[in-house]
Amino acid sequence: MVDSVKKNGPVVNGDIISFAAPPQHEGCASESKRLKGLGIGAPEGPISLDDFRSLQRSNTELRKQLENQVVLIDTLRNDNRVAADRHESELQSAKKSVAKCYLDQLKELQQSVDLKYKELGDVNRVTAEQKYAIEDLNKRLSASMQSCAEANAIISRSQRERCLLVETLRSKLEDTRQKMVVCDNKVRQLETELHEKKLTTANQTKKIEELEEETRRLSKDLESEKINAAMRDLDFERRRLRGARERLMLRETQLRAFYSTTEEIQVLFAKQQEQLKAMQKTLEDEENYENTSVDMDGVISGTPGRERSKHVSIGDKLKIPGFKKVIPGLCFNRFQLRDEFESNHWYVAQLESCIQSKSLSQGKIIHQHIIKNNSNIKDFSIILDKLTHLYVKCNEVELARQVFEKIPNPSVVCWNMMIRAYAWNAPFQQAIDLYYKMLQLGVTPNKFTFPFILKACSALQDIQVGQEIHKHAEQLGLEMDVYVCTALVDMYAKCGDLFQAQTLFNCMSSRDIVAWNAIIAGFSLHTLHNETMELLVQMQQAGIVPNSSTIVAVLPTVGQANALSQGKAIHGYSLRKMFSDSVVVGTGLLDMYAKCHHLSYARKIFDRMKQKNEICWSAMIGGYVACDFMTNALALFDEMVHVYELNPTPVTLASILRACAKLTDLNKGQSLHCYMIKSGMDLDTTMQLSGFEPDLATMMALLPACSHLAALQHGACCHGYSVIRGFTSESSICNAIIDMYSKCGKIHISRKVFDRMHKRDVVSWNTMIIGYGIHGECTEALSLFHESQVSGLKPDDVTFVAVLSACSHSGLVKEGKYWFNAMNQEFSITPRMAHYICMVDLLARAGNLDEAYIFIQRMPFEPDVRVWSALLAACRTHRNIEMGEEVSKRIQKLGPESTGNFVLMSNIYSSVGRWDDAAQIRTIQQHQGYKKSPGCSWVKVSGVIHGFIGGDQSHPQSASINKKLQELLVQMKRLGYSADSNFVLHDVEEEEKEQILLYHSEKIAIAFGLLNISPSKPILVTKNLRICVDCHSAIKFMALITNREIIVRDASRFHHFKNGICNCGDFW
Repeated sequence: MVDSVKKNGPVVNGDIISFAAPPQHEGCASESKRLKGLGIGAPEGPISLDDFRSLQRSNTELRKQLENQVVLIDTLRNDNRVAADRHESELQSAKKSVAKCYLDQLKELQQSVDLKYKELGDVNRVTAEQKYAIEDLNKRLSASMQSCAEANAIISRSQRERCLLVETLRSKLEDTRQKMVVCDNKVRQLETELHEKKLTTANQTKKIEELEEETRRLSKDLESEKINAAMRDLDFERRRLRGARERLMLRETQLRAFYSTTEEIQVLFAKQQEQLKAMQKTLEDEENYENTSVDMDGVISGTPGRERSKHVSIGDKLKIPGFKKVIPGLCFNRFQLRDEFESNHWYVAQLESCIQSKSLSQGKIIHQHIIKNNSNIKDFSIILDKLTHLYVKCNEVELARQVFEKIPNPSVVCWNMMIRAYAWNAPFQQAIDLYYKMLQLGVTPNKFTFPFILKACSALQDIQVGQEIHKHAEQLGLEMDVYVCTALVDMYAKCGDLFQAQTLFNCMSSRDIVAWNAIIAGFSLHTLHNETMELLVQMQQAGIVPNSSTIVAVLPTVGQANALSQGKAIHGYSLRKMFSDSVVVGTGLLDMYAKCHHLSYARKIFDRMKQKNEICWSAMIGGYVACDFMTNALALFDEMVHVYELNPTPVTLASILRACAKLTDLNKGQSLHCYMIKSGMDLDTTMQLSGFEPDLATMMALLPACSHLAALQHGACCHGYSVIRGFTSESSICNAIIDMYSKCGKIHISRKVFDRMHKRDVVSWNTMIIGYGIHGECTEALSLFHESQVSGLKPDDVTFVAVLSACSHSGLVKEGKYWFNAMNQEFSITPRMAHYICMVDLLARAGNLDEAYIFIQRMPFEPDVRVWSALLAACRTHRNIEMGEEVSKRIQKLGPESTGNFVLMSNIYSSVGRWDDAAQIRTIQQHQGYKKSPGCSWVKVSGVIHGFIGGDQSHPQSASINKKLQELLVQMKRLGYSADSNFVLHDVEEEEKEQILLYHSEKIAIAFGLLNISPSKPILVTKNLRICVDCHSAIKFMALITNREIIVRDASRFHHFKNGICNCGDFW
């Protein structure tokens, strides 16, 4: 049993115990489960009763042992507790003693520390005062050091600038010395030549004296023969004068007979105009009648008619009873008069009748007859004068101009007639050009000329030309003439100079109703309601009764001010004076009530109007739209178009489009859009006409477009609109305006805008510096840069791009190097690619090609195509072929960005005669798909842009342009001009090269501008490429010969030519 226990049982306190339970005893089963839960394993399987009992005995013994151990543990715990209490009491007593010792020591230390603190407090008070004094001294010292540093910086900058100025002055002095040496050499040469010429002249004087002696000897022999010949000529002249006197007497008798019948002819001709039209139809059926059509270019040079094989009596054709009794011999051969009646007086009488009746068709028939029978007419000036008057009266201004150009010496009346035609019918610029042409030909204007030309100035809003014409009137003593002064008042008022208009009006000695209406209309135009009404009261106090024109002038400002009571008073006055029956007055009243939001009154006036034109309908529709009655506006528009079949004006369409937008009527809007496109209406003004005003963002988009196109007129309009709307308080819009004026050639206006800015940011300074740079005014650019630094503005990287670009345009290499180095050293700005491009361009343009090449090699990053292109352009200018080839290879490796690099290399080869290499470059260019853009120049005349390319012959005025260029070429050669054939890139003869150079696009544009732009205005030509050297020198001669200011804007900068000098100093 012991052995079995040893095999199966675990060891507990040194004994081997085997646990087994009877399989069928519940207590044993539960006990075995409990033992298993305690981790004491029992052998599985059945166990005997003896074993179980022995197991119980062992358990009881084990329990007893455990109880003894528990008692032993309790005693040990009690002993430990007692010992712990004893140790705790001893520890507490030790702690108390130690704590007491520490407290005594701390008290002693505290007392010593208090004494020390008292001593340190006194010391700290002293040191604090000293510290404050030291800090104050440190602050003062730092401020003084900072001011000293700033002063030292300013002094160092000024010293460097002085050094630069001294160096530049020294270089200029050396240049001037060299020039003086050259001049001295030339003077010596001239003196030697003069001495030689004096010797030659002395010899020539001797020869002249000998010839004079010979002539005296020969003259004595010839005197007798001359006297005899003169006597013979005198006798012949006497006989000729007798015959002429007899012919004149005969002619006088014929004219007296003719004058007696002229009035009867005019009456019969006026009565039978309808029969004449029928005769025209019958004449059209005759053979070859179409050959009698009017050729206006051949007013004088027409060919006479064919043989007079068929004679048709005008009395038979018109079936006028008794007509042959009045003029027995008046017959027509295809509307030709017989010789005895082909006189100026008949034509003048018939043309005068056509003028009175405004019969254009009959006037053209008479004109045809004049062309066919010009050989029988002796004095054309009177007839051409009447023809011009006829065409002007019938609003055929172009035909009138062609006839006017044929008059040999037009009178001032004829000039006034043509100026008036253009001033009333447009183009208005033609009226101003005619006026200056009249002055050039020596024709003195009279008091009727100035009202017409001033009306054209008012229409163009050209106050500068108006001021010049004002001076002309003063020089002629016509300033105080009532007609001239009234026209001046109207011009100044419409151009916005109300102060000058008021001054002239107050100076007038006598003011008629027209003068009062002019000043009232001017103030009303600018919506000055109170001033307008005061002038109206003053007018009535002066005894002048307002007429319908006065009412029409006053009503717009009344509507704008919403002064309904005043509008009703004016309406009542119009009814009493019977003005309301006029369409113009009725439309003004209607518009006034609509602006005052009284549509019921407006509609009553509209319905009672007997005659309604397009403006009247437009005013009523616009009133409905303004008062938000969109449905009524659309209904009225449909009635206008479908019932009355009237064509809508652009203002009407704009109002209706606004109504469609409000009602979201897309179909109606699309149909109106199609109508506008088919009618060719200008869609650009639709925005303003429809009532939507452009905002700041719109102006910011428009001004750069004007800058790019050099559209000065549109840019100035945007500027004026921005001022009126208050946009100029924003620095961004002012910056755009400065950029626009500088790129349109008006750098002085840019500076005025810049000086008047309330707030300037870094963009403002940069834009102004860039503007000075592209105009070649580097001194002004650098001065403005220094001014920005003095003002405390911190420059950015764009500022230095502007400064370096300005130095590059003027060739200031030393200044450019200084500011490039100062970027990083003084302003801590790291140069980027744009700065390196400017530096390469600066060095290369100045001829320092090797230095520029080394500069590129030392760049901290890889140079791009733009850097190498700048160097390649300089190689073309300085003809460095070797470096050009190397640079071109580098560009080809990087990949050319455009065709410009191919063109530059081809031009380099062509300039030295290497035509095969140039052809190879062009072949490579075509193979890679690059196309060269042709040189193009354009100039703006009377609001129309005229573009030209090299050798252009497609313009309608090409003949006049070619003639002008040939005249200029002759005059330029007299002054020493010679064509630079190096810029002809074709293998042709020298004479052909000269003609090719003469017809460069900028020269053609300048010639066109000289023919069509007023002499008082500069000519602005824009070119898409850089100007060549030959054109540059030729334009200097053109400016000197014509005494005109010529401005050329090429791809890189502006050139201002005046008095034979360009502001670039021949460096570009």
